[in-house]
Amino acid sequence: MSAANISANDDELAFEQCVIRRDTRQLLVDGEPAKLGARAFDLLLVLIAHRDRVVSKNELLDLIWPGLVVEENNLQVQVSALRKLLGPQTISTIPGRGYRFTATLGAAKSTTAAPDPAGLASTSTSIMQLTDGRPERRAPDRIREPPALFGRDNDLAALTDLMRTNRLVTITGAGGIGKTALAQALTRTMAPAYSHGVGLVDLAPLTDAAQLAPTIASALQVTLGGVEVDGSPCDRERNPDDTALALTQALADRHMLIVLDNCEHLIQPVARLVSALLAKAPKLYFLATSQEPLKLQPEQIYRVATLDVPKITTLVEARQAGAVRLFENRAHAADARFVLNESNIAAVVDICAQLDGIALAIELAAARVQLLGVQGLRDRLGQRLFVLNGGSRVATPRHRTLRAALDWSHALLSAEQQAVFRRLGVMSGSFGLDASQQVAAFAEIDEWAVLDHLGALVEKSLVTVEANETGEMRYRMLETMRQFALERLEESGEQTATCERHLRYF
Repeated sequence: MSAANISANDDELAFEQCVIRRDTRQLLVDGEPAKLGARAFDLLLVLIAHRDRVVSKNELLDLIWPGLVVEENNLQVQVSALRKLLGPQTISTIPGRGYRFTATLGAAKSTTAAPDPAGLASTSTSIMQLTDGRPERRAPDRIREPPALFGRDNDLAALTDLMRTNRLVTITGAGGIGKTALAQALTRTMAPAYSHGVGLVDLAPLTDAAQLAPTIASALQVTLGGVEVDGSPCDRERNPDDTALALTQALADRHMLIVLDNCEHLIQPVARLVSALLAKAPKLYFLATSQEPLKLQPEQIYRVATLDVPKITTLVEARQAGAVRLFENRAHAADARFVLNESNIAAVVDICAQLDGIALAIELAAARVQLLGVQGLRDRLGQRLFVLNGGSRVATPRHRTLRAALDWSHALLSAEQQAVFRRLGVMSGSFGLDASQQVAAFAEIDEWAVLDHLGALVEKSLVTVEANETGEMRYRMLETMRQFALERLEESGEQTATCERHLRYF
């Protein structure tokens, strides 16, 4: 049988030292039957059938457990079982995307290789793979093809300078402002500076701090204590401190940049682990994205501002602004008939201004142009939390709707911080500290507690702060945040009391 004729539907398939017999659902390793569960066998067949591409975790869950709702950990268990049996090189983890079968497939009893449509057999998406104890540099897909950026040239230049002189840089900013896209673009330009390359680790799916070190090890494809780790539940049996220590030992001699994306929901365990790695692995560098800083001594914080919105509505000048360029790009992608011109530029600029230059909000708004038109979209932005919900299918769940992104940020607040946040929603425009204390301090929260919670909201990028011309610090909620806060205020039953306090103060 020629390589070109090899099909994943053949009764017998071979790779490495393994043979799959589909008719008897049997796997032979070195000629001996291997013990493999039904789900793991099904998973192997699915990955082989789709070996020309990355198969997402959601797709695998639907195919392996049709009609059932199961935890993602079940998938990780089956992947771990296959790797232990077949070797870690057989299945690659593509961080943030899914898994891919990477062994060379052939017909049984033949060494002829199958065609590799994407060239994955020769180019793994792992950042670093240990081969005979030697690290081999690889470039992951997410770093190789970052999303297009608009209006971020100055940010990239500033961050590049910071990365050259600091071992830990944290990009902070509100949810949906573009921290991840900025980090991905930065890693592409910085990769040649690190002899072991760059590793990007998405922490958003993690809910258990005990899985932090195993997840990083899995993304980097390093071993902990001689055992490859893929973040599967079996790793829960290991003491988290021991796992963290094993990770520091595995990376002790590496000269690389590790990007930890979406740290805010695990901020304390991330800070502890990064602190240990900085101390024990002197050639490691870190770039973190988070809605709040890690608060470590060597940390350099870079707060990302919203995209520039033009004040001038002439077509040529408005097109220079990042917010307008992003809207035009996304609107045209959603509807090829869309053209930014003199008749709609004023409305587009107003839309970007109403959305405060928040990248995610602008992307979601542009996707609605095909349905509503520019003017129809502009007229409905007062209900943006209901209108802006048409995000990309491949985006993370919290980035598919504007409300989901805000829910993610809101859920990270304590009950007292949530109370201050929703009460400050009645403050339109900028406000001073005294005003915030008088309006938000009642019931169980006094004026000095409001000061502490306001500081936390600033740190978590839900409230902005800047000094006016007299040096007084002024605070402000972006309008999108304010609408969300007002919704929460109405739900809490505190709206009338808060508005009365606001009226009495002003």
